[in-house]
Amino acid sequence: MKDVLHIYCRVSSGIQEKGNSLEEQEQSGIRLSKQLGFNHMTWNEESQTSKLDTLHNRPQMLGLLDEIDKGKVKHLYVISLDRLSRNESTSFNIKYKLIHNKVTLHTSTGQYDFDNYMDRFIYNTLSNSSVLENEMRRDKSVRGKIRGMKKGHWKGGDINFGYKLVDKKLQIIKDESVHIKKLFKMYDNGKSTKDLQDYLLSEGLKTRRNNSVFPLQSITNILKNTIYIGYKDMKITDFKYRFECPPIVDESLFHKVQMRMKDILERKNQINRTQHEYLLRDYLYCNECKNGMSGLWREKLNQFNYFCSNRTRVWKGYKNGKEKCTMRRSLSIKQTDFLVWETICDTLENSSTLKESFKSTQLDTKFKSDKEVKNEVRRVRHNIQRISREINDLNENILLIEKQKWTNKMDEKTYKEVKSSIIDNIQELESQRDSKELTITDTLIQKKWLNWIDRYSKKIDKYRDTKDKELMKEVFGEVLQKIFVDWDVDTKEHILDIRLKLPLFNDKIEYIDKSNKSLGYKLKDGKKSKELRYKKTNNVKRFIESKKKI
Repeated sequence: MKDVLHIYCRVSSGIQEKGNSLEEQEQSGIRLSKQLGFNHMTWNEESQTSKLDTLHNRPQMLGLLDEIDKGKVKHLYVISLDRLSRNESTSFNIKYKLIHNKVTLHTSTGQYDFDNYMDRFIYNTLSNSSVLENEMRRDKSVRGKIRGMKKGHWKGGDINFGYKLVDKKLQIIKDESVHIKKLFKMYDNGKSTKDLQDYLLSEGLKTRRNNSVFPLQSITNILKNTIYIGYKDMKITDFKYRFECPPIVDESLFHKVQMRMKDILERKNQINRTQHEYLLRDYLYCNECKNGMSGLWREKLNQFNYFCSNRTRVWKGYKNGKEKCTMRRSLSIKQTDFLVWETICDTLENSSTLKESFKSTQLDTKFKSDKEVKNEVRRVRHNIQRISREINDLNENILLIEKQKWTNKMDEKTYKEVKSSIIDNIQELESQRDSKELTITDTLIQKKWLNWIDRYSKKIDKYRDTKDKELMKEVFGEVLQKIFVDWDVDTKEHILDIRLKLPLFNDKIEYIDKSNKSLGYKLKDGKKSKELRYKKTNNVKRFIESKKKI
């Protein structure tokens, strides 16, 4: 059976360098495979920029490395080393795979046998040159952007309302700038962002990106944007630079607006509070008008409620284009948060889908028995011994080149370069050895998870007992989609229609044959929605304690 030459092809996006097109790379590899008497297989990555030169963004390389790990690849061809990677960490990972699996690397200029330290030295030198070239190109691009910004060229993405781009420079649009000035003056005179939104709507002004009504957050961003006083601090990779352009708003007015915004936030004690207290605000919707619900936290009055914001707008005289909402009942924040969190925790605890996912991803399911664990440990220890032998060989090579230097068979410059490369290789191998030692430790630890159900249950118990709002929000974000709120007049109960992103409610395992469970099973989806009913209580603390006792 003929050996196979695996041909890896890749070009930078939009750059089809002469002699390095995808087609030419493949044809070059095919010609070499014929010379060697090999069959060939092509891995075509197509266009990828060096900016995204990570394994995550290269599915063909990931597939190729997987085949290398399985021992199915012994000969690899790239037209030049920079096709593998111009990223230092990515290059190191690929090189480790090639060395570890004894893959011979072929290029248009020759081949590399990684068992030979001189081949490794040449490979390292050329690979590092590619990395250096890429870093220099990146640095040149950054410096080019900065030079352009010094000339007043815009490099900041979307053009802000009030400006247009002419010859790469921002110029004021007179008609739009009038409205920008108006917004700042209105806010300084005591108007709210909602008033500013109504003004823009009355003027028929819409956003540039999606031609929609200006959101309140966009208006806030306009009021905070220093571009309107003639500058914007920008970061280009590790460089910070202040871009300057023609101002629209007087600087003193701008700072007065910033002070008022800060005062309002401090007065209402709203700074960073919303994200910590209103856990469900982004998920709750009034079933009557389908409008999002808001949170109201008045600690002194002992009022902590979710309510339909559309109804509030009606009370204040704003209808927002909607009919009057009849949802008069607010929800207790603490009670609602607790009940929804408990419901989600119950779902996580009982979901067969999530249990199977936990088993397959969080735990290492490739070891089915103690014997397999022992075999894996033995295999890794053999690798450690091999690495140790390589380190000893390299140390002997250092003695050899030192002898060549002493006998004047090697000049000083070559001696330093070769010794430096050998030391780098030793350090690299020592790092690999340390990693292998950790692998053994991790493998032995995995032997202890005999009862994964117990571990899963402990994970859920940790969720139930947590007071970490950020963790709760993270869990909600993973599974929760929307909650529609309604009120049952007859029973005096709130109705929560909880909707998940996945069908996890009452999902279960179904055996292919109940009489013969060894044939395996399949997962049966549950439902995405569930109805939760409860009555609002004034003594939330007692309510929560009674629920926890059950």
